[in-house]
Amino acid sequence: MEAIPLIIGAGTGAMGATASAAEARQFNRYERRRVSAEQEAQLVRARQVQAQAALEEQKNFNEAHLIRSRIRVAAGESGIGLGGTYEALMRQADYDAYINSEIIKQNLSMSLTNIRRPLLQRETSPLFAGLSGGLGGLQSGLSMGTSITGIIDELPRTQN
Repeated sequence: MEAIPLIIGAGTGAMGATASAAEARQFNRYERRRVSAEQEAQLVRARQVQAQAALEEQKNFNEAHLIRSRIRVAAGESGIGLGGTYEALMRQADYDAYINSEIIKQNLSMSLTNIRRPLLQRETSPLFAGLSGGLGGLQSGLSMGTSITGIIDELPRTQN
């Protein structure tokens, strides 16, 4: 009679350990797939941000070129050349183009840093999950076995 709780406890412990370890392995597979999909999405977002920055850089270049051209035309029409006020306007246009370019580069850098943040992968150890499930199953099995032993002990005994 004393072996019943141990047998039931060992059986339920083994089943609990197996189920918990299998569940942990399944969770880890899903987690690896999730992280892989997120990494792919990060690459796509990074490419999009880089393309947008390249477009902004081109627009900045075009605008600066347009401003410089207008200054040259105005200087030519005045007959003075690029000296004096027109030279100061050219320097300001160059400075503005440089500042805008630096802002675009800084925004790109910050965006890429945010996109490429490390991914948190939450894996579960099948060994520890199995041990935990096994102990839980053992405890339940011992409890059930003790209850069964108590019921058997209370049954009336027939004498031969």
